[in-house]
Amino acid sequence: MKLVGIFPYLYKLENPQNCSAIVRTADAVGIEKVYITEDKPFVINEKISKGSHKWVRIEIVEEPMEFLLDMKKQEYKIVATSLSENAINYRNYNYNQKTIIIFGNESKGIDKEILDLSDVLIKIPQYGKVQSLNVSVAFGIIFYWVDYVRRG
Repeated sequence: MKLVGIFPYLYKLENPQNCSAIVRTADAVGIEKVYITEDKPFVINEKISKGSHKWVRIEIVEEPMEFLLDMKKQEYKIVATSLSENAINYRNYNYNQKTIIIFGNESKGIDKEILDLSDVLIKIPQYGKVQSLNVSVAFGIIFYWVDYVRRG
């Protein structure tokens, strides 16, 4: 059963292993499409994706601002992952609405103009010394929470 009306948007990720792991997790949780903006050509590592790229559609986004504004016109909420103080706990967002969730570049995150356009910033609380997670791990945590919220 697919998750409907909620899509991840991978914003300028650089590591093919991360992208491949995300596509694999996307298939596992029932996501039908992943949007991607590339700085480098998008390459799937088939050993990591285990063939999941055959079932999850990859849609390349050439113009991020235009894409997000168009999604807003279609009544999607734009949610960006961020370590900002303004970000809310990812568990406190209402995922029962049309949503695009943006995951940023492994080292640079998400550009300010994209963050400013977002309706909500979310973060995964962390209690150790390191205050960041691998993007594919963050993706899995958030989308399995979405699955729990939507399917119970």
